[in-house]
Amino acid sequence: ELEKEEKRKKWSYSQAKWIGDVATIYPEDATSEQIESGITKRVEVFKMPGGGEYILHDVDENNKIVGKARFSGHVKVSEAMSVDGFGGRSFMDNLATASRKKGDDLADSEDEEFDEMQVERTFGKGATSGVPRPILPPTFHPPSFGVTVLGNSHGFDKGGSTSGYVLWVNGRGVMIDPPPYSSATLEREGIRPRMIVGIIITHCHADHDAGTFQKVLTGSQVVVITTPTIYKSFIRKYSALSALNPALLRHSHRFKPAIIGAPLRFQGATFHFTYSLHTIPCVGFRVEWRGRSMVFTADHYNSPEGIQKMEDAGTLSPGRAEDLRNLPLQDTDCLLHEAGAPPIHTPLDVLMKLPPKIKKHMYVVHTSNLPEDCGLR
Repeated sequence: ELEKEEKRKKWSYSQAKWIGDVATIYPEDATSEQIESGITKRVEVFKMPGGGEYILHDVDENNKIVGKARFSGHVKVSEAMSVDGFGGRSFMDNLATASRKKGDDLADSEDEEFDEMQVERTFGKGATSGVPRPILPPTFHPPSFGVTVLGNSHGFDKGGSTSGYVLWVNGRGVMIDPPPYSSATLEREGIRPRMIVGIIITHCHADHDAGTFQKVLTGSQVVVITTPTIYKSFIRKYSALSALNPALLRHSHRFKPAIIGAPLRFQGATFHFTYSLHTIPCVGFRVEWRGRSMVFTADHYNSPEGIQKMEDAGTLSPGRAEDLRNLPLQDTDCLLHEAGAPPIHTPLDVLMKLPPKIKKHMYVVHTSNLPEDCGLR
């Protein structure tokens, strides 16, 4: 029956290559010599992108695959059992290290022998003829302080990716408004999900918070950073959309409240949050790390004339109006300023009139394109 099943539906190693982390579970009575030589029963577990789907191979002492399964959920292993992988040493790590030591030349005969030996040890004798050679992952080295752009367009651009970013602090990533399917985007760029330790939600429009909902439900637990007002809105919104209990949704992550006017320390950096001017509560922020800084405006109606009119009408207090005017004018190494259609986004002509010393460090985001002669980037 097993042979008929395999003929009917072949499972190839390419379905669970490097983007699916590999772990090996050994029985309690397996000795170190048996594990090293690969002559013991074991279960190969491949964790697929997103962290919620797994492929299992049940391998016997003769290195034959005697059972296969594919499921979504979590794998719980007894503390008495040995697990190799998922954060520790793994078969793919060994393979990548050996390849780098040999000059990264997969065509070299010694490399071929090593690769064939590892694949044969894992999948059984003769498996090499039908198993594609493993593809080594690209290496991404996060900066000590910097930003990676996952998307730079707006929510109504059918051809572009919605705005989303990864702020790097001390080599760890804090996602800012992660766009939908951002986990797959991270994998394609060679960024392991475990590098991400936090998420900043600027506001609860779907093109800015849908990716957060996906992220907190898959993979390892992260810290969600936003104001209590925005956080309550996020929980209430996605509890209603998903029919999940609010308590269960809150349990999927850790919440770190951002208090307006009070510095927030995270991963060695200091964040200063402020409310921008938008249709719903929305926060921008300044982050500082070892003398360097970045300002992120989030969705913001930066119009001096419009702000002045609201101040004159009594809609905005003088202090609030002054804070909004100064948001993009801060001295910083990098300014990510949004643009779009007023009255809920900043018109391009306002950004074009900013002083040269501001535009020197400014990048326009949340827009599908820029006119060639606008002098902006």
